[in-house]
Amino acid sequence: MNPMNMKNTILYLTLAALILAGCARDPKIGPNDANKLYLDSWIQVNHPDAAITGLGAYILEDTPGTGITPGSADTYPYVRVAYTVRSLDGSVQSTTDEELSKRLGTYTANESKCPYYGPVVWSRTGNALVAGLEEAVSTMSVGGHRTMLLPGWLLGVDASTNMSIRYKTAEEYLEKVKGGSPVIYELTLTEAFADVQKWQVDSI
Repeated sequence: MNPMNMKNTILYLTLAALILAGCARDPKIGPNDANKLYLDSWIQVNHPDAAITGLGAYILEDTPGTGITPGSADTYPYVRVAYTVRSLDGSVQSTTDEELSKRLGTYTANESKCPYYGPVVWSRTGNALVAGLEEAVSTMSVGGHRTMLLPGWLLGVDASTNMSIRYKTAEEYLEKVKGGSPVIYELTLTEAFADVQKWQVDSI
């Protein structure tokens, strides 16, 4: 059996197990149990050596930077990042990469509609970043590049405040946050700074 057929077979068996599990009437089944089982199988097939973060994201590739590590949002409440977001099948959902956008045919040079290409500033204040991204940028160093899979439960946002949901443990996210589809983030951390107004002036 070739590797691709083997991968498909494993995923199909996993899906079959999920369907059977869904038929059970066990009230103890959590909101993300089926998705967790699928993701674990996907990782085992595609990235068996992936590292798991403290909150339960999967680091697929990691090239450390040599600059500062942002750590707490209280110290460095702003970071500047370049990113590409993909679904599990590799389809690009969004990107700050101009060349990639041109290759995909999504680039536009219309000034009134053209998205910004290049690193963007993310605020970390007030739980502005979803938990999975906050964990990522807090542990990367400037100049570093990381590719990671974020489960849906680490992308959860409170509907009333539109702010990221925060818990202390991976178990709490898994048990309490009903997330959407998982995504793969390719992140490059280019800067971390405390004063966004000073940064804007310095950048002019």
